[in-house]
Amino acid sequence: MPSKTENGKWYDVNCDLEGQEIKIVTTQNTYLSITGVQVYIAGGRRTTTSTSTTSIRLTNIRLSGASQSSPYGNNRFPAINAINGSGKFTHTNKGVGMWWKASFGGSQYTVYSVRIRNRKDCCGQRLAMTKVMIGSQLCGQTPAKTTNGAWYTVQCSKGLKGGEIKLVTTRNEYLSITGILVFVSDARR
Repeated sequence: MPSKTENGKWYDVNCDLEGQEIKIVTTQNTYLSITGVQVYIAGGRRTTTSTSTTSIRLTNIRLSGASQSSPYGNNRFPAINAINGSGKFTHTNKGVGMWWKASFGGSQYTVYSVRIRNRKDCCGQRLAMTKVMIGSQLCGQTPAKTTNGAWYTVQCSKGLKGGEIKLVTTRNEYLSITGILVFVSDARR
């Protein structure tokens, strides 16, 4: 966790460990007060626990039909790189409104959260302030500051129903991502 935290904000802690429980321990002489914990585990499942809501089981869905607004470098970095597990990145030309999108395989889902991985080797700020759309509805946007290789989670309040996800730049910048995960409830809605 960072040395400074803000009220109502989610924080990601990345690890690659196996176990049967999660324990959060303070390292300062202070209270420990948590509103919710989200755990992402192998197999694309996530369990959500919150003090104010019932636990929801979410599933990472498979995306298809990836495309992007412009094929940078004679399409050397195609949109499919974000979903094919290759570890390579996507890349558009530079501009406001550059986009990347993929469909939910012809199905409509209620989306609760989206995790986007920034390109690892360069230009961490490119992903900053990128809008995350479910269909034509705004789910949220990435933070104002992003870093190379980091995963960013965007929560869709109350879930948004749609058949595709679309990322859109809000600054005069390239759009370049390494991976994306979309979490929906187990049951189609």
